Amino acid sequence: MKKLFSFIFAVVGILAFAGQASAATSVVYDALPSIDPLTSYPSQPFQAQQTKEFGDYIHLDGTSRILDKVTVTMVTWARYSEYSSDTDYNGTNWTLPITLNVYNNHLNGDIPDQKIATVTQVITVPWRLENNSSYCTDGFKWWNGSVCLNGFAFNATFDLSSLNVTLPDDIIVSVAFNTQSWGYNPIGEAGPYNSLNVAIPTDQVVLIGEDNNTDGAYWNTTYPGYTEGFREDTGWTPNGTVALQVTANATTPTIDSQCKNNGWKNYIDGDGNTFKNQGACVSYVAKNSLVGKVTGDIQMSDPSQKMIFDAFDYGQNSAQDKGSVEYWNYDYPGILHYTANVLCATVDKVNKTARFMFQVPELGNIYVVSYVSDLGTPGAGTDTYGHGATDDLTLAKQWCETGGSFSSYTITDGNLVVHK
Repeated sequence: MKKLFSFIFAVVGILAFAGQASAATSVVYDALPSIDPLTSYPSQPFQAQQTKEFGDYIHLDGTSRILDKVTVTMVTWARYSEYSSDTDYNGTNWTLPITLNVYNNHLNGDIPDQKIATVTQVITVPWRLENNSSYCTDGFKWWNGSVCLNGFAFNATFDLSSLNVTLPDDIIVSVAFNTQSWGYNPIGEAGPYNSLNVAIPTDQVVLIGEDNNTDGAYWNTTYPGYTEGFREDTGWTPNGTVALQVTANATTPTIDSQCKNNGWKNYIDGDGNTFKNQGACVSYVAKNSLVGKVTGDIQMSDPSQKMIFDAFDYGQNSAQDKGSVEYWNYDYPGILHYTANVLCATVDKVNKTARFMFQVPELGNIYVVSYVSDLGTPGAGTDTYGHGATDDLTLAKQWCETGGSFSSYTITDGNLVVHK
């Protein structure tokens, strides 16, 4: 369905820029338009279209993954003359708490359910310039020297560096704020925030990274005809790319293949120093790799089951944990068979145990946390397997990271290995 955008057409080129970053910081996604000279862009309103949260699903470039900053281009229509009698406002600018959220790309019923970073900052918002009746005859628009415009574009930058979050390659970035009637906690009175929007420039070019779907955006709205909940909505072409930029700091390498083919140039050691060459990078990985790995191909009884799995642990609460599971239950009516991606993994190399979590759509999207112990000869009754299941994601994560109560099953054949 075509959206009733607050289109603010500007006769200017959309000249994106990569931005400046320090040696250890890289731009890993860039879809920012130019705001110099002063201009405006089509934008998504919050108050006018009953919006609570708005964002985009993006793919990051490069290898830097320690989240640094996110910049979002916003558009304001509010003029100081509308609020000059209100002592809460001055003639220079105004402020508003705005929340920036980052989710991984895991969806539960089309809704992102794993928020990996969030920050609420008080953003300084400029006033839109007053109307210029000499050039703009409608009595509302302002003049930027070449064209009459309704809105005024500016960048809001959110600093998330203190969170020390390691990003996956694919994320959903969103903005949330309150207006008079809408948002997660409506303010209840009129203000310039009713005229604040998120920029969605026409045919916005992504210079670094990739927009997952240029016809889609993620939107939580109670606008008539829509189902409430922060989910993907389609039909946004040519305005399906939200104007934002993500920067990230370099990470330490965790596997030696990351050092090869000049990959060593993109990583740092634990002290923040760059590597001299590929050999130094490989040596660092050999001495310091924190990646935990567990693999298995096992058969179990009561009921008759088979599971093939691998899981990789990139550290506590890391969004990079990954792996895969394929499972068969031969005693289930018609045989239960599914594949799933690992969402969380905890590997204890010393005690040779591991836990990993995955979601099973075939069983009502429940979360399963498996526990394995590599204690000896396969099939000899020394290796162990167990699992627990819940529909509560928070509880499942807790089981995965710190342990829980698991039902045990007898391994009858196969092998599992907690790798050193």
